[in-house]
Amino acid sequence: MGKEDISKENSIGIDVIPEKVSMYDTANSSAAKKKSLFEKLGLVEAVEESGGEKPTPQQNNFQKKEGTNSNVVSMNEGKLLNSEQKNKAQKLSIDEIYTIYSVLPKTATNTVYLIDHFLKALPSNLPIEIKRQSLNSLLEASHIDLSDLLNDGKERVELLNQYLDNFSADLEDIISENKREIEALKEKIAYHNSIIEERSRTLDEQKSIVKFEIQKISSIMDFVKSKDV
Repeated sequence: MGKEDISKENSIGIDVIPEKVSMYDTANSSAAKKKSLFEKLGLVEAVEESGGEKPTPQQNNFQKKEGTNSNVVSMNEGKLLNSEQKNKAQKLSIDEIYTIYSVLPKTATNTVYLIDHFLKALPSNLPIEIKRQSLNSLLEASHIDLSDLLNDGKERVELLNQYLDNFSADLEDIISENKREIEALKEKIAYHNSIIEERSRTLDEQKSIVKFEIQKISSIMDFVKSKDV
């Protein structure tokens, strides 16, 4: 078989399986690795646009293999997306929530928390009814309307429920997105594991064939040498 025939067979093998680099094509494999590094650094476009030269065969091979590097881009985009959603996923204190929604802090007067402050000032062993009467007396002496405090409490409960619903929705979206990413990665892991198993079998088979031929040739040579002696 001539060199031209061997070259044709190799080119046919590459066309059939463009995403896999031949074990003999070490130059293309090295170029693909370097190109992948440029891609990770965000320099691919700058390198390609700055030179007016015609793309080399190694560059063409890399373009064919761009699909195999899509997982790297996807993971980088996922990290960027998580960074943008960091504020949504961050826990807030109650005072921070009130600040965001322009609600008076817990320490302000004329809030529902004032009721709790007055109750704590009363002896803990008082009957509940006596506590209620004492509370009303304290509020009247302070010229504070109890209904205003209760309305404040109602608004805070509605606000906190609204915040919790929004926060839960945001976090559930992030959780679902990461679960989908995990499933996609599992599929890629399974795919690459299948390639490893297939190539391992091919390697073992090729080793057996070559070693058998080496042993055969060695036996022939040993036979001839022993006859000469």
